Amino acid sequence: MNELAYKKTVTTEVEVTINKLSGLLKEIGFGILTRIDFDQKIKEKLNQNLNKTVILGVCHPELAYEAYKQNSDVALLIPCNIVFTQKNANECIVEFTKPSQMINFLPNVNINDILTKVEVDILAMLKKL
Repeated sequence: MNELAYKKTVTTEVEVTINKLSGLLKEIGFGILTRIDFDQKIKEKLNQNLNKTVILGVCHPELAYEAYKQNSDVALLIPCNIVFTQKNANECIVEFTKPSQMINFLPNVNINDILTKVEVDILAMLKKL
């Protein structure tokens, strides 16, 4: 793990991992807002090749709402990103932005109770992959 994101390597392909994680996200209150096939966009715009990389923009509505009530600038930080990168044929790296790191950008936002629960849920979810 690093400061900005939780990171886990799993022994599946990107699409299989996304499918599994999609259901797990719902269980902990997150919804998927966006999907960017980053490797395809880079190929299209720059004619450069990357390993398959997909970025999902996700949001936990309760967390977002509570933060927004205290500082509307939180809208600039939504959604949190989950990045899936195919390392090799059977290995995928999953990186989930830590909501606590995003909230640190905002002054005067105190949502520690829900933030702690959400991050515990994220870690438990990643263990299920």
